Amino acid sequence: MRRFSLATLRSRIILLVLLAIIPALALIIFTDLRVRQANLEQAHQDTLRVAQLAAQQHQLLIEGTRQLLLGLAQILQLHRDDPAACVTILSNLLTKDSRYANLGLADPKGNLLCSATPVSQPATVAGQAWFKQALQNRDFAIGEYGHDPVTGKFALSFGYPLLNAAGSPSAVLFATLDLAWFDHLAVTAGLPAGSAMVVIDRQGTILARYPDAAQWVGKTKPEDPLQQAMLAQQGEGTIETLGIDNFLRLYAFTPLFGPADHNPVYVAVGIPTGVALAEVNRLTALNLIALGFVAVLAVLAAWLGSDLFILRQLRTLVGATRRLAGGDLRARSGLINNRDELGQLGRAFDEMASTLQIQQAEVEQATTALQRAEQRYRSLFEDAPLMYVLLNSQNGQPIISDCNELFARTLGYQRADVLGRVVTHFYAGESKHKGLRHFSQTMAGQPISDERELITHDGRILQTLLQALPETDEQGNVIGIRAMYVDLTARKQAEAELQQYRNHLEEMVADRTAELVKVVEQLEQEIKKRNQIEAELQEAKQSAELANRAKSEFLAHMSHELRTPLNGILGYTQTLQREARQFGLPLTGWQDGLSTIQRSGEHLLTLINDILDLSKIEAGRLELYPANFYLNEFLQMIADIARIQAEQKGLAFKYELLSPLPKVIQGDPRRLRQILLNLLGNAVKFTEHGQITFTVSVIERTPIAGPETSGTYLIRFQVADTGIGITPDKLEEIFQPFRQLDQIYNFEGAGLGLPISRKLAELMNSQLRVQSQPGQGSIFWLDVSLNDLPEWVEPTTPGDITGYQGQRRKVLIIDDNRDNRAVLVALLAPLGFEIAEATDGTDGLRQATEFQPELILLDLVMPRLSGIDVAQQIRQSSSLKDVIIIAVSASAFGITREQSLAAGCNYFLPKPVEVNVLLDILQHYLNLTWVYDERADTVREEATEFDGAAPLFPRLPVAARLIGPPPGEAALLFQLAQMGDVSEIRARINHLEQVDQNLAPFAAVVHSLAKTFELEKICDLVRHYMEEGYGA
Repeated sequence: MRRFSLATLRSRIILLVLLAIIPALALIIFTDLRVRQANLEQAHQDTLRVAQLAAQQHQLLIEGTRQLLLGLAQILQLHRDDPAACVTILSNLLTKDSRYANLGLADPKGNLLCSATPVSQPATVAGQAWFKQALQNRDFAIGEYGHDPVTGKFALSFGYPLLNAAGSPSAVLFATLDLAWFDHLAVTAGLPAGSAMVVIDRQGTILARYPDAAQWVGKTKPEDPLQQAMLAQQGEGTIETLGIDNFLRLYAFTPLFGPADHNPVYVAVGIPTGVALAEVNRLTALNLIALGFVAVLAVLAAWLGSDLFILRQLRTLVGATRRLAGGDLRARSGLINNRDELGQLGRAFDEMASTLQIQQAEVEQATTALQRAEQRYRSLFEDAPLMYVLLNSQNGQPIISDCNELFARTLGYQRADVLGRVVTHFYAGESKHKGLRHFSQTMAGQPISDERELITHDGRILQTLLQALPETDEQGNVIGIRAMYVDLTARKQAEAELQQYRNHLEEMVADRTAELVKVVEQLEQEIKKRNQIEAELQEAKQSAELANRAKSEFLAHMSHELRTPLNGILGYTQTLQREARQFGLPLTGWQDGLSTIQRSGEHLLTLINDILDLSKIEAGRLELYPANFYLNEFLQMIADIARIQAEQKGLAFKYELLSPLPKVIQGDPRRLRQILLNLLGNAVKFTEHGQITFTVSVIERTPIAGPETSGTYLIRFQVADTGIGITPDKLEEIFQPFRQLDQIYNFEGAGLGLPISRKLAELMNSQLRVQSQPGQGSIFWLDVSLNDLPEWVEPTTPGDITGYQGQRRKVLIIDDNRDNRAVLVALLAPLGFEIAEATDGTDGLRQATEFQPELILLDLVMPRLSGIDVAQQIRQSSSLKDVIIIAVSASAFGITREQSLAAGCNYFLPKPVEVNVLLDILQHYLNLTWVYDERADTVREEATEFDGAAPLFPRLPVAARLIGPPPGEAALLFQLAQMGDVSEIRARINHLEQVDQNLAPFAAVVHSLAKTFELEKICDLVRHYMEEGYGA
């Protein structure tokens, strides 16, 4: 925290403000003292009036007592001889007036005749002053203040004589006034809290006190300041002092009425000093608070105002001054617009800074010019290839005043060792004498050019050429000599050596030329060899590329040729199944045939997919698609499939969980299912007797703190069999593609399962391991790391399509294969489409022009004119450029899809054609509203002979758009279909439909297929979205 210092301008301004407030503070203090004094005087007067009032009340009470005794005297004259009546009368009076301590009657000897206050034993008042005065003066008498022997209280007694007929006192009537009546007087007087009233005699004995009478009455305090003040005053007065209870009060005192021949008794009334000055203190506090508030506001205003109106401008001016002092001549105050004194100071500063800047610029320009000239001169002087020396004359001797580094370095000296010495010191032989003579001539104004011999520090002689010129001042007087030396030593030596080298070089050239010829010949041979190697490498590279291209073309051709007949086989199978469901036709005897056709086709399609997978793996284009799935249901589905296969072969099957598994995990279920089914299928295939054991266990769990996952599980999947086994030397060979080890066994398959499984395991960062003994069986296992998703919850459609609403729509089918056209006609004609067929590309262009279709199904591979060419020509036609073109091809390679879309096709549909996908495409591009068969659900339930067959068409929302899911979601659906997890498929589809209503058509297709567990068809449907995305 910065300390407050008067050295700053702000502190001085604040100090001035505070000094201006001091008079107001002094006025408040002066006023307070005056008012305080006036209030004290007023309080003294008020308190004295209360004391005087108490004395007056006491005097009135004494007079009242005299009147009372006079009245009683008349009454008791009648009952003087009746003590009982006397007591009764006096007791009644005493009861009515509590100010009296006692009323009574005494005989002339002082013996009590009757008393309102009961007396336990005979008492006498003969010694009382009032009694004696009453007998003596035969009139009303006042006693002394003090202790009453009859009542035991501090009181003032009065006497009045009763006279007989002879005028002699026959009895004395008395009344005892209890001094405690002052307490009642103090209460009724309304004294402020903390006030006191005291009755005290001159000896300092307290006769009555309010409050705390019991504590103080009867005690003597002669040293009490109040007592001393009353004694000294000899009358009434006031004093501010501590009372007997050590409480500061303003006391006022006055003597009470009493006997004239006795010392007076005083009554004093005291009020707290704080009460008397309370209003003064309050007003003073308010004034001081108001003054403090004003002071704070004034200081705050001075603080802010000084900063706003003075300090900011001063800081700006100081900052500009410091910048100017630091060399920044562009510094300006920025106060030129201010009209006050600071503005004038700022303008004066700016004018000064401008002047300094101009002067500085001129100085800098001159300095720069001088520095440049000096630098040029020095550069010429130092960097010149000549030895420069400046000479001046001292006592007729040529003294070196300056020289360049080259001169000193050439002679072998430091520059400092040369300066100040006579130049002839560095001359050798005859040059010394010529040097002095030529120096005199040059100083006379004659230039000299001559050779000089210089001697170096190590004694070497240098041959130089001297050029000496006189240097003059402005008046033309010679003031020095500029001498330049050119070293000729090296040149002369070089001339001598040059001839020697020329001769030697001619000899070397002759020798080197012969060697160079040999080297050139060797280099030519090496270049020829390298070119030959590069040509061979280029040829090998081209051969490899041709081989890869041939392989890809072969696979594409094979895929096309195999998928083309499969399109007809599976298409007609689905058509027969659909018509059977729609019309409720029994297919007894044909059911097994249709199922066999469909299974065989799907098996062949699986083989094709395996070959394509292997090709993708080798090309590095196969990727995993992680998805969430229920692990237990996934494993149970796989175990059920394997159990059926094993039991069909008469083998025992055991599925065992060796440890608790996570409920939901994240991985690629399709590829994991592919690995496990392959291992289980091989175990069943190669086992003739015994048991297949499928075990799953958690090897390790790593907790992870994340929003979705709680940890990573390392899970081991193991398949053991009791089959034929494998010899140790063949354990690696089984993972080679297209290899089957035991030829004595006739096992089906292409030998691709294990190679693909191993590659898939490596993609999962795992390894497929094996242990086997011939004749004892084999154990295959892999450890896969999978994330646990404990919070993931599965989310949750309706009949067959019989037609569509609205006018008939035109569809043109262009395919050179009659079966493929027939399949599509059989699928679409019953729904009300107007169909036209074309047998090749040329016919297709003609039919398109004549038929004017709204949608074209175009095969890509046709003779003479391919589908790519047809699409391009259609897009160039003005009448057909807007028609919808769907490319239909048996090629499964992405390049074919890309080529078709680039040629102008709206969508690529692979063969075999999936009916539901085809109908989704028609609905999307033709904006169809389907008409559904209300009997579809009933027929499907009754047609149990078509087990596993899907309804031909799903129910779709009106005007839905066939938009597919993102590739990631498509991959997840593909994996779930591979796992057979129908409930999870439905959950994901419901989720997609809720997120994007445009996905409703796609969701309806998948729901329809999931109802009848057509998982392979779901795989085929979502594969398109997963691999290439949905092309609109």
